[in-house]
Amino acid sequence: FDVRWIKKGTVSDSLIAPLATKLQEEYDLNVLGGCRVGEIKVESGSDSNEKDILKASSITYEDFKTKKSTTISDIDGIILALGCKGMEGVIKSSPDLARLPVFSRAASLKGIDVISCRIWFDKVVPTRTPANVFSRFEELRGAGGTFFMLDQLQGNTPELWGESSESSDVDHVTPRGSVVACDFYNAGGLMSLSDEDIIKVLTDELLPSAVPKFADAKVVDSWVGKYPGTVSWFSPGSYKLRPPLEGAGNGILPNVKCAGDWVRMGEREHGAKGLCQERAYVSGFEAANSLLRSTYKGPFSPHQVLQTREDEPQFKIGVDI
Repeated sequence: FDVRWIKKGTVSDSLIAPLATKLQEEYDLNVLGGCRVGEIKVESGSDSNEKDILKASSITYEDFKTKKSTTISDIDGIILALGCKGMEGVIKSSPDLARLPVFSRAASLKGIDVISCRIWFDKVVPTRTPANVFSRFEELRGAGGTFFMLDQLQGNTPELWGESSESSDVDHVTPRGSVVACDFYNAGGLMSLSDEDIIKVLTDELLPSAVPKFADAKVVDSWVGKYPGTVSWFSPGSYKLRPPLEGAGNGILPNVKCAGDWVRMGEREHGAKGLCQERAYVSGFEAANSLLRSTYKGPFSPHQVLQTREDEPQFKIGVDI
């Protein structure tokens, strides 16, 4: 299982910040954290064959702390690695991009509400499987839910409890209770509840209904994160509105590409079609490769994207049947 949850710190300061530091120190890149893209301006130009094309020429962004707006001119290329809310915000602020139907259509798409919870218990609760689904419980209020037993998936380590593995205190290395990650999707009916009430729904109703022994465990610590409208909603009819990897196309606006789990990848489509994290990761490589092919005149080595392995025989047999 190739996912790890952390208790101490956040994704931003534990993962993104070290990556940004590495990129700046080793690759001489400038990472503008705490900023929001505003307007992207587009101007007319021509390609090497003197054909009329458009070109993204500048980006204006705002620093959250200083509230100061800054414009970067003479842009070589842009990758819009955005979800639906981010795309809506950028296109609303960018009339030049909004004139291109591919971007205005993408900006019309909506996301679903998601709630993410972590619960630390005082005792270990055995379950039949470490990854589980909540379905058709009235307490879900229309949402779908999952719960993962993190102590089973990655070991009940000190790090999972926000402690250092180098601590000499025996209490810090003694296995604690179970640690559970619970996520709700399409969670609009739960968003108005307080964090305490959401945890109570889980510990009093949902978890004991799924695994009765949860009724005997007490909550040691908990955390709730609410993310309104942030996760891609692959609703019926939305496919034709989703942004293509190539943006408006190489013949129209070659220096703007799109990346994310919701992009249409065309001939570069990957086998991780239904896996949001993996597909977003792959689309980033493909968008970077495409941007270099469209804008860079010198030689370069495109990043090689590994395809998914072939389906296993038993799955193929099941499909045939």
